[in-house]
Amino acid sequence: MRYQYKMTVLLLVLGSILSITGFVTVRHLEQQEVYLEMTQSAPKQIGLLQNTFQNMVEMLRTLADCYAINPNLSRQQFNTIITPILLRHPYITTLIWAPRVPHDQRHQYESRADDPQFHFTEQTSQAEIVTALQRKEYFPIYYAASLKSIERIAGFDLQSNYAYLQTLTKAIATGTLQVTSRVNWFSDKTTEPDTILIFYPIYQKQIPITAGTPAQKYLRGFLVSVIHLKDLVQQTLEKSRYLSPVNLQIEDRSAPTDEQLLYADGGIETTHPSYQEQFEFAGRIWSITAFSKGINHPLI
Repeated sequence: MRYQYKMTVLLLVLGSILSITGFVTVRHLEQQEVYLEMTQSAPKQIGLLQNTFQNMVEMLRTLADCYAINPNLSRQQFNTIITPILLRHPYITTLIWAPRVPHDQRHQYESRADDPQFHFTEQTSQAEIVTALQRKEYFPIYYAASLKSIERIAGFDLQSNYAYLQTLTKAIATGTLQVTSRVNWFSDKTTEPDTILIFYPIYQKQIPITAGTPAQKYLRGFLVSVIHLKDLVQQTLEKSRYLSPVNLQIEDRSAPTDEQLLYADGGIETTHPSYQEQFEFAGRIWSITAFSKGINHPLI
């Protein structure tokens, strides 16, 4: 009787071990399949995003050529050129022309604007819009085209904001387009913004943007593109045939550690990255990391 009891217990234990082993094996194979699918599709999705970033650069270059051909574009002409671009690329929140204005020309620019209430402004630490302090020069938002409300931004001196000042100063010093880290833009309604600004310097003479440190005296101003990264990612990938259970995270490796995150899908298991690529974009080093939605712990 005792022997039969021992055999029964042994069989139950062996059965449990085999069941657990079978479950672990099946789960492992399933996760390997998910992992393989992700590693095959992630490079393609990341490539699509990199193409979108590059297309933005080419779009700004095209607009720069427009200014080279017609350096005195009116506000109406600017809006006519920009509106179709915004309709094709809704993730571009706003496109801006910010001229370089020496202080002795400030009154002239303020008085010749279409809006009689137009004046140069800046934002206080309490997010209040006030008249801009006197500076040697200004980079006010003079023309702005957007599919959203932009009432608060007209006249805003971009260099009054420290993050924008850093970026446009680097663009002036290098003669190349530059991008900010993640910033709070006027239209952002969240405490976790996903907005970046791209500054493209425009010169009085046709100096190639790769020429490096052209004379600052020829600087006319900046074309500025305001981008929402969440919209960019979603709109780039929503029509992609490379659909797979993947979450993406974009980081700015050039920023301080606590400011590197630019964009992240929900539910990311950040301890187990599956695929990552780094690349240079507008003077900064970015990385895009893909995480599988179907793997919550490392493959053994």
